[in-house]
Amino acid sequence: MSENQDKEYARKRRVWKWLLGIVGGLLLVVFGASLFLRPFIERKIKSGLRSSTVSLYHIDFEDLELNLLDRSASFSNVQIKADSSVLDSLRKAKEAPDYVLNGRIEDLSIKDLDPFQLYLDKKLDIGSVTITKPSVDVTYQPTPGKGDTVSKTLYQQISKSLKWVRIGAVRLNGADVRYTTGNGKAKPTELKGLIATATDIRIDSVTDANKKRVFYSKDITVELGKQSFESKDGLYRFTFDNFSASTAARNLKTAKLR
Repeated sequence: MSENQDKEYARKRRVWKWLLGIVGGLLLVVFGASLFLRPFIERKIKSGLRSSTVSLYHIDFEDLELNLLDRSASFSNVQIKADSSVLDSLRKAKEAPDYVLNGRIEDLSIKDLDPFQLYLDKKLDIGSVTITKPSVDVTYQPTPGKGDTVSKTLYQQISKSLKWVRIGAVRLNGADVRYTTGNGKAKPTELKGLIATATDIRIDSVTDANKKRVFYSKDITVELGKQSFESKDGLYRFTFDNFSASTAARNLKTAKLR
C-alpha cells in the first residue's frame, strides 16, 4: 500500500469514526430523553386521571414503551378502576356520577405524539390512538337526591394540567361492553366486538362550547356485527346482523332487525 493510499485510508477511518460518534451520541441523547420522559408521562397520565375525576378513577399498566424516533408510545394490559371508597363518599355527598366504568385494555398504542410539547407547553398533540380489545363494565346507578348543579366540562376538569388536547383519531378495535344497573335486578346488556372511531378530537376553550361536536369530536362512527338482546322482562329477544352509525352524517343503519 502506497503512502497516499495510507493517508486516504486513515482519512476515511477518521470520517467514519466521526459519523459513528455523532450517530452514537444522538442515540444516547434519544435513549436518555426516553428514560427521562417515561416516568414524567406515567405521572402525567395517572395524576391527570385522578385530578379530572376527583380521585374516583385510577389507571395502571404493565409496561410503557416510548420511542422518540418515530414519536410513538404503547401501553400493555391497561386497567382503569373506580375506587369504591371514593365512590361511596361521593354518593353520601350526592355528587357521584350516574355511570361508573371499570375496564381493561389489552394494548393501547399512540402515534405521532409530541412528548416535548406536553412536557414544556402542557399541550397534548397526538396523531392517533388505537385501543385493542378493550373490555368495559358500565354500571348505571343514579344518586337519589342529587342536585341540579352544573358539573364541570371535560375541558374545565383538565384545564389546570393541560392547555389543550388534539387527537387526530381514536379507534376502538373489538371492544366488549357490559352494561348493568346498580340494583342488579335487570339482566346485563352485552355488546361484543364493537368497532368505533372518533375523529378530529379537540378539547380547548373554543370547542368546549361547540354544540356541533359530539364528545369534542367532529365525527364518531360505530359498527357492530350480529348482536342479540333480551327485553327487560325477558319475554322478547331482538337480533340484528349489522349496525352502523355516524354522528356527522346523522345516520343509523341496521340489517335484518328482528
